Amino acid sequence: MKLRNILLAGAIFGVGYYLYRKRTLGTNARFSFDAIKLSGTNIIVTLGILNPVSSSALLKSMVGDLIINENIIATGSTFDAVTIKPNTKTQFNITFVPSGTGLLSTLKNIIKSGLKNIKAKFVGTANINGFNMPIDLTYGA
Repeated sequence: MKLRNILLAGAIFGVGYYLYRKRTLGTNARFSFDAIKLSGTNIIVTLGILNPVSSSALLKSMVGDLIINENIIATGSTFDAVTIKPNTKTQFNITFVPSGTGLLSTLKNIIKSGLKNIKAKFVGTANINGFNMPIDLTYGA
């Protein structure tokens, strides 16, 4: 009976520690908005994830909006799993297909401002190791 209790306590501790480590990896990851470019009628955004801990992490999915000068011009997502190696930065791309309304409004404002003060943001959610993390990134800041 005593051995069973010790084994049960050990198993509970082991599962708790495993979940704690997974959460730690997810909450310690740092994101960056590394590049934005046009590809035909699509917009390609390159994001980076820095994993500062000594264990790998798994980006399971990411969804979000591309915002230019306070206008949502497109929504994008990736559901391709990306392994983030320990103590490294991993980059990946998200393809956005612009919506007509947001894009036209933004182009109008950009033309009025003479290509000054263009602000690009990515606002979304990433699923790392099963934990959802909010993301709010500004390009070039």
